[in-house]
Amino acid sequence: MGKLENYLTVIVPTRNRSALCVSLIQYLRRCGVECAIIIADSSDTDHALRNEEFCRGRAADYRRYAPEIPFYDKALDVLNAVTSPFVVMLPDDDIPVPRALEQCVSVLRQNDDTAAAWGYVIDYAMHGEQFDIFRVRWSAPGINEHSPLERVYHLVRRYQPFFWAVFRTGALTRSISEARCTGRIVFQELTTTLTAALQGKIARLPIVYSLRGAEVCSYERAKVEPSFAFLEDPAVFFREYTGYRDNLVRFVQTQLEHAEKQLKNCTIEQFFDLVHGIGLAREIDPGVLNYTVQRALGAPHPSIPLQQHWSGWKEPCYEDIVHTSPIAGRRYVWRKEILKAEPPSTILISQDEIALVEQELNNYRM
Repeated sequence: MGKLENYLTVIVPTRNRSALCVSLIQYLRRCGVECAIIIADSSDTDHALRNEEFCRGRAADYRRYAPEIPFYDKALDVLNAVTSPFVVMLPDDDIPVPRALEQCVSVLRQNDDTAAAWGYVIDYAMHGEQFDIFRVRWSAPGINEHSPLERVYHLVRRYQPFFWAVFRTGALTRSISEARCTGRIVFQELTTTLTAALQGKIARLPIVYSLRGAEVCSYERAKVEPSFAFLEDPAVFFREYTGYRDNLVRFVQTQLEHAEKQLKNCTIEQFFDLVHGIGLAREIDPGVLNYTVQRALGAPHPSIPLQQHWSGWKEPCYEDIVHTSPIAGRRYVWRKEILKAEPPSTILISQDEIALVEQELNNYRM
């Protein structure tokens, strides 16, 4: 992991989850990650004091922010302090695979036309000391087209956010700068990913990159999910979309000379509208629309329940794989949904990859 020291900076944005933040930093250091780590903390006092105390003497740079600071303002401030050529932001409730970080840095060093690199992201939950590794969350192929507008098309039509990938520092800083004034979180995320794809290719490595935790999102659904933003107020949603779209058009026109000449019988504005129509059509569920309209007409329906990230612990079946860790009481349960993920031509998590992930996880919460 010493190979990362001169190339990568890790940023951990955190708020009021000091136990998770501390576990993540301890894990990275136990795995031999020697690069700079910056804690960007906007926690309330008790959590902030615990994080600050932990960082003392542990080669982690602690930065405290006001609890009310917007996430993108905090991210941009930290990014402006990064001097390494590559950077990764790691959420405190995810578990990255350090070897995967190293491989992503290697890919970026070897490919100047690539803006970001990552691998498979899989979902996990904790049941006592048992890791329930139950689903492949993000696995779409890389975006390797030479044309920036083609990269935008392929990103949106099979959209999976690579916000937490390893980036070229300049590319992520520019993308976050573009995104911070774009309205609700969903448009900020889209701005970050689309402007990154406009700046370069996005590499997807056939390896496990991180395990995504089951913590509930701290933002209300209408801020982060396009379908619920539409349900809340379609007029406001489309007005905000227009501002977001116009910002992308301006970015394209500064990034690409004669961008519109790449399109046939289509303006840049229309191109982005059509592309986002693909994404929105996938997001909007007619059943949910009908349900919401019926509620508006007086039907005694309850509110739409939160989608469950994890359905809860169940004993392993014969199609699952269970491995016992050297850590007392710990087991790793790989569900059949991981082992037989579709499509098999795209997703292949080998036994060697499973063993490597478990080897890294033995350092987590020892």
